[in-house]
Amino acid sequence: MKERGFIPFSVVGAAIVMLVVAMVGQAVGLRHQRSLNTVDDASSSALLTIATSVQNDLRAAARYAVYDALWAVSKDADSYVSDEARELAIKNLAARYFAKRAAALPNAYANHDARIELELGYPNAQSTFNLREGDDGYTLADVKLPKGTRVKISSWDNSLVLELPCENLETFIDSRYFLLQERMWAFISRIGNVSTNWAVMEYVSAWAGAWLSGNVKLNVSRSKAFFELAWAAHELDIFGSADYTATAIGLTSAATAVNKTSEDILSDLSSTSLIVSPVKAVDVDVMRGYIDRALEALAQASSALVGAKEHAQRANDALAQIHENTDNANSALENVQTALWDAVVSVTQARNHVSEVGQHFEQLINFTMRSAGQNLMMGALRESLVERIRKDYPSPQEQITWGVKGTLAKLNDLKTNISSFAQEAGADNTVAGLENSMMNLLDEITSSVQELLAGPAPKHWIGFTSYAEPGSYEGEPPDPVEEMTPVYIDGEWDGTIGTLKIILQNARNNLDEMKRLSGSVEPALDEIMSVDIDEALRQKLELNAGNFSGIDREQLYELLPPPPIQSQPGLSVFHDFSIKKVRYGRADPAGWFGSPTPTPIPLWFIGVTLWWAQWDITLELEDGTIEEIFDFDNPTLPLTYDAMGEEFITHKPLAYRHEMSSNTFNFRLVIISLRPFNIS
Repeated sequence: MKERGFIPFSVVGAAIVMLVVAMVGQAVGLRHQRSLNTVDDASSSALLTIATSVQNDLRAAARYAVYDALWAVSKDADSYVSDEARELAIKNLAARYFAKRAAALPNAYANHDARIELELGYPNAQSTFNLREGDDGYTLADVKLPKGTRVKISSWDNSLVLELPCENLETFIDSRYFLLQERMWAFISRIGNVSTNWAVMEYVSAWAGAWLSGNVKLNVSRSKAFFELAWAAHELDIFGSADYTATAIGLTSAATAVNKTSEDILSDLSSTSLIVSPVKAVDVDVMRGYIDRALEALAQASSALVGAKEHAQRANDALAQIHENTDNANSALENVQTALWDAVVSVTQARNHVSEVGQHFEQLINFTMRSAGQNLMMGALRESLVERIRKDYPSPQEQITWGVKGTLAKLNDLKTNISSFAQEAGADNTVAGLENSMMNLLDEITSSVQELLAGPAPKHWIGFTSYAEPGSYEGEPPDPVEEMTPVYIDGEWDGTIGTLKIILQNARNNLDEMKRLSGSVEPALDEIMSVDIDEALRQKLELNAGNFSGIDREQLYELLPPPPIQSQPGLSVFHDFSIKKVRYGRADPAGWFGSPTPTPIPLWFIGVTLWWAQWDITLELEDGTIEEIFDFDNPTLPLTYDAMGEEFITHKPLAYRHEMSSNTFNFRLVIISLRPFNIS
């Protein structure tokens, strides 16, 4: 019996089998399609990788082209008139070198991998290079390839082709060309610092001769040694290192010529610089302070004397009133007496202030004595204040001591006379007698005050030969002239307030003159202290310079540049110069006219004679002076090196070489001493 809707199991089974087969087929198809897509993606990625590799090859070609161009131009840097001209030459050379390298790439790819095609744009078109400065002085190169340059990459079955334009590249050049260029420009533009450093060394040596041994002797070998050190100091300041091998060789050669070692010269410089005290270093302001206080005391003494005269006039006026009012004669006489005693007080005040003058001057001498312990200059100044500059010219101490003593004596006489009259006015005397005595006293006071305050006339004159001052002429100095200087105080009774005033004012002017003259020609204290050679450089100079004899140091430095003294900026230094000659020309008046002694400038009122000598010193170098620096931290340039007839590839640091055009160095040496010295 059949029921409606019944499907046989066989039919159901067949349907299920067909459904499963369909699903499996679809899954296989999807997996196959996914595999095909994966293959396509892998092929595209591989082609992109190859294209990137080609671009990197072009960048490498550009980098090596710039390496070669940098080396060629930097080794001949002085041949170009400007930084711009030098950079233009680098760009043009790099373009040429790159063209050769790039032209070889298409054939190389064709021979080794037929899938790669490199088309270098329009025929005969040139690539252009532009250089930019990167961080820390490194170089960036922007390369513009000919229009149409492209990379074409095909799959092995040519089913996939990738074409990429390649017209612009940027590559990093791991050499600090811009840093080298900037530092070399700084070295050349400040080459005058070599003369400055050298001048200070010569000054320290000459100062020691003048002050310590009393003899100044300039020596060619020593000057050569100083110049070597000055050059190295300039290198160290600019480059952070120096050609210490060349400096050691030059220093040893110069030291041997004067029977010394290089260590002797370095030690002499170091020890002498610690005791050098130029005249300009004298504390003139402190010394002037004592003189200014003495002048202020004189001003107060003058004011007190004027007051004494006014009190005497008041006494005279009070005495005259007795005739007009005899009833008040006793009161008037009391007024006379009071005014006279006021005059006595004023004279006493003047006397006290004059005594202060002597005290202030004595304090000045004590100040120089206290300062003289470790200071040769202050010791000489103390001697000048207490000892005679000439036998017939009293010392400043004598003049002030005598002047104060003589002034006090005159004030004591005036005080005694006024006191006596004041006592007389209180006694039983006739008015008529007092009037006559008062008139005489007033005349005496007026005369004494005028004498004490008036400008003095010289007691006598002393002749001397006057020479031109340092810095007051160019070329040939003017002829010396005979002059006269006044002597205002020559004994114990010659002093007045006016005399003391003019002596102290001139003493102050002499101190200012001493500071002005020395300040115009002597080096600053910080320059003198800087003459001490840097300790790290000094240690390098102790190497055995003889080990480098017969070696081409420049070629050696190209391969193995010496380690820099300072870690920053990390540059090695080479120099090569030969000193042709050193000349010394006496240029102070005494030397110009043939005297073996220095030129004297007497400053009479402080008892000082400034002994000064001047030389125009010139050093000439042989032609062909070379300064060269190496980028020690970046030995990245793959360059060929010839050795024993074979070529090797070695990585060198970029070198920047400059042949100097300045071969003459000169400066003016001036030595000023407060003590005479010989010149040999």
